[in-house]
Amino acid sequence: MKASDTYGQFTKVTLDLNNVTIERLIDEVESKTDFEFVYKIKDVDLERKVSINTKEELITTILKQIFQNTETTYNLNGQRIYLIKRISQSVKSSALNSANVPILQSTITGTIMDSGGQALPGASIVEKGTTNGVTSDFDGNFLIVATSDNPILVISYIGFSSKEIKVDGETEIIIQLQESTAGLDEVIVVGYGSVKKNNLTYSVAKIEGDELSNRPISRLDGALQGQLAGVTVRQSNGTPGEAPSITIRGASSINAGSGPLYVIDGLPVSDSDIIGNLNTSAVESIEVLKDAAAAAIYGSRGAGGVVIVTTKKGVKGRTNISYSSYMGIQNTERTVEMLSGPEQRAAIKEAYEDVNGSGSFIDWDLPADENYNHLKDFFRTGQVQAHQISMSGGSDISTYFGGIDYFNQEGIVEGTGFERISSRFNSTFKLHEVLEIGASLEFGYSDKQETQSHGKGNALNHVLVHPAFLPLDLYRVNTFNPQRAAPYENPQYGLAVEGSRSLDRAEFIDDHDKRGQVLSNTYVKLNLANNLSLKSSFGIIYIASDRRKFNPGNRWDATQADRWTSTSFNWLSETILDYNKTLDKHNISMLVGYTSQKESRENSFIQGIGFPNGSIPTLNAAADYSAVDNYINEWGLVSYLARAIYSYDDRYLLTGSSRRDGSSRFGANSKWGTFSAFSLGWNLHNEKFFNVDAINKFKLRSSWGQTGNDQIGNYDQFGLLYSTTAVIDGESRGGFTIVSGQVENPNLKWEKNNSLDFGIDLGLFKNRIQFTVDYYKNITSDLLLNVPLPTISGFTQGRQNIGEVVNKGFDFELMTRNIQNNNFTWNTSFVININDNEVTKLNSPGAQILSGPWYATNNITRVGDAIGSLYLWEADGVYNDQAELDAHNVVYDSGTPRVGEIKIVDKNGDGRIDSDDRKVVGQPMAKYNFGLTNSFNYKNLDLRILVAGAGGNVIYNAAGREPGNFSFGRPQNKYKYFVDRWSPTNTDGKYPRVSYGGFPYSDGDAKETTLDLFDGDYWRIKNVTLGYTLNSELFKDFVKSVRIYASGENLFLKTKYKLGFNPEANGPEIGAASLINGAGMDYTSFPNARTFSLGINVNF
Repeated sequence: MKASDTYGQFTKVTLDLNNVTIERLIDEVESKTDFEFVYKIKDVDLERKVSINTKEELITTILKQIFQNTETTYNLNGQRIYLIKRISQSVKSSALNSANVPILQSTITGTIMDSGGQALPGASIVEKGTTNGVTSDFDGNFLIVATSDNPILVISYIGFSSKEIKVDGETEIIIQLQESTAGLDEVIVVGYGSVKKNNLTYSVAKIEGDELSNRPISRLDGALQGQLAGVTVRQSNGTPGEAPSITIRGASSINAGSGPLYVIDGLPVSDSDIIGNLNTSAVESIEVLKDAAAAAIYGSRGAGGVVIVTTKKGVKGRTNISYSSYMGIQNTERTVEMLSGPEQRAAIKEAYEDVNGSGSFIDWDLPADENYNHLKDFFRTGQVQAHQISMSGGSDISTYFGGIDYFNQEGIVEGTGFERISSRFNSTFKLHEVLEIGASLEFGYSDKQETQSHGKGNALNHVLVHPAFLPLDLYRVNTFNPQRAAPYENPQYGLAVEGSRSLDRAEFIDDHDKRGQVLSNTYVKLNLANNLSLKSSFGIIYIASDRRKFNPGNRWDATQADRWTSTSFNWLSETILDYNKTLDKHNISMLVGYTSQKESRENSFIQGIGFPNGSIPTLNAAADYSAVDNYINEWGLVSYLARAIYSYDDRYLLTGSSRRDGSSRFGANSKWGTFSAFSLGWNLHNEKFFNVDAINKFKLRSSWGQTGNDQIGNYDQFGLLYSTTAVIDGESRGGFTIVSGQVENPNLKWEKNNSLDFGIDLGLFKNRIQFTVDYYKNITSDLLLNVPLPTISGFTQGRQNIGEVVNKGFDFELMTRNIQNNNFTWNTSFVININDNEVTKLNSPGAQILSGPWYATNNITRVGDAIGSLYLWEADGVYNDQAELDAHNVVYDSGTPRVGEIKIVDKNGDGRIDSDDRKVVGQPMAKYNFGLTNSFNYKNLDLRILVAGAGGNVIYNAAGREPGNFSFGRPQNKYKYFVDRWSPTNTDGKYPRVSYGGFPYSDGDAKETTLDLFDGDYWRIKNVTLGYTLNSELFKDFVKSVRIYASGENLFLKTKYKLGFNPEANGPEIGAASLINGAGMDYTSFPNARTFSLGINVNF
């Protein structure tokens, strides 16, 4: 807007001021008129003294008199007077010289700001009809040398409506952009196209890629934690490169997968490790389709939700080059406290003499205060670094984007690390008005180095239980010295090698998992008419992985080499016909399409043992091959799809879609399935009767949709034959025979998810407050379960579609602009999901699925409870005295309790303590997940703080399940809490007395009780980033901006789970562990790393 508005031209002011400051003059003008001054303090010398005496003088005359020959200039906009720093003549001359243009060309300077006077850095200013353009600096200022006589400037900025300005000879202008009301112009990618946010009728969450790329994390999906409502990210293992478990609005399946489908620039993938190898700096945005109405366009693969990753594309205009880098250090986020050396020796002595009598124990011949901090020796300070460079640009004919990314993380444990290099290139070519082609290509390579980091007996668990009074490296291969070891040995206990084994395995076992991937997608688009286009695309995904593990042998392991190789080739062909028409107030967008996809995969495994020495790791040097395996499998999918989106006057919205899939994974009678969805929306704020000034957006939404789940084996529907060793008369005779191993089920079909969603979107006070809430109910039916079969069938069980699970709850999002003025802004974002998971149907009344790790069935899935609920005995403290033991009057099915041992509740009151006395004590999945982000900007400084958390679940500490057991030959250490144990001198102890393999651990039957059960609630300061953007005047013209920053990840953790390293631990395995096999159990999961890093972003 130019300084020539009517109010400014005709308003006159009377002033009589002598030797007053500019600040006083501004106050005087504001008190006598309706004018409001807007300025940055650094741009105006408020202490400068002036004198002025006027009577009924135009305000423009007064301003010209006051600010002539100063570094401040002014512009009027209605009742606002903008004071801005005058761009120096040297800057203008520099621009003219660098542009190398004739003197007749005009130089235009100005400032871009929003309606509140806040500068808009990075706004695009382009001379209409040319490629001549610049961007505004951090203060919103710009300088452009026009190449035409009567230039028109086109100004655009993300989130604001574009504007055209006729210069009309002006050389200094202020331009105000209006925010797109309620984000009406924001576009949301929804699969096979995009929709304006204003017309969106289903539930979609979005985050910009730039909010994720500068954080020191190894994977893009891990950065989503705490950012999106309804998206649960659980990083159960902190080993570098490990994939997190991601669920959207709860777990929907028992035996099939519950993870989302990932779509990368139109390529659907179910392998989350593809995300782990992506070039993170090339990601433009991530959209998550949460309800079935949004995901139904992906049909049989959308039951777990859909994560759409859109990479950056080139834009028309000058070439942009950016470089970013960060380097940092990492250490363990959290540690636990174990018994000290003297405390452990006292407990061992107590346990031994409890069985063998006083004075029978032979102590180690060591100083009484001998003590070692094994965790300090086991963990190390790791390093992390990342570098990214990209270039983009374009013209009327073509656009391009290219970038390369390098990431290297050294784990906080010896023998762990993750290295990745990836590159991406995207391009489009408009060959004719009716013909456009485009291509995308990504290469990725990663090397993941790991040690045993999960499951019972993992490296960290061994270190924890290593005696605190014995050196950790005492019995290591490379340091073992019999003379040194002698004082530490005890004839009653033998060698204590737990921690030594872990260090040897971490340092000497070479375990590298290398992976390469290629993603490519090309398309041809024909614009058949103004409103009709046909797009045909072909994409491929090629993945090759090679994991090699070599153990050179030590005191406890033989020399062994393992090799796993896998290659897969996946192709996708799609043809989409798209129609879009606007007629008066009616708008309709329709598409129909056909897709086909096929994947072929080959996996091999070979294991060799008995190598001549540790320096020859190749398999041809093995003395024997103990395992050899090789298999090939394939799957295919053919689909027809259609969608229609209708809106009337941006008030009434209707969307419908349908997809019919045919999959090779399902039975001959059920290969095809149809998945449909409908959704409605009503923009009340566009109604004439709706006239509430405080509410600028008010939308009601409702949707229903159906999706499927095809995350099962490729051949689960077939009757399969297996080769095995021939057995005759109960004895193995050698050779091989073929046996029937799986019953055929021609009726095997998809799990189906029916979803209802009701939502409200609100924007208040010109979007200073934005609020979204969704209520949903997802019913997953035809669950794939293994059902017992009659003996006469020859099989014990078969997979059938029987069962139902319901997830229901709320998604809540709140975004506020708390403060926004010339120098300071403060924005807040809060997201939370509250979910209730319940099994509502199984294969028969009263049916239940008992499952768990290898030694027990600690998980139960049954009607009325959540999937994989924890199923334990309830501990009622310990027997404090003989009277309490006698009064309990129960018989245990294993062992006989003594005073001081665990008291277990007789749940069913039958006088026996057995498996029927277990109870559901909680669920392994969090009932709520939340994130809170606060962003602050003060002048050139920016600060962002992310807090994330979850709760409502329980964690069973499986590593501490034998708190008092000091069996023969096992002087294993215990958690610090064991100091408060029952003893004859501490009869009020909370934990059971020491045990020498006795109750409740007799005969290896360890009862899992609530004594080791903890609330899983936690919250952590996930990320803090402080940045500073350097003044652009410090650099030459080719540098647009430079930002330096410091970042911290996993800075603080608050949790009720006191014994573990990680409150997100989940199951004996890592990542998306089975929901029914050890879920909610912690076997000493590796901790997440706390990271401190310094970085820089440079734009050219």
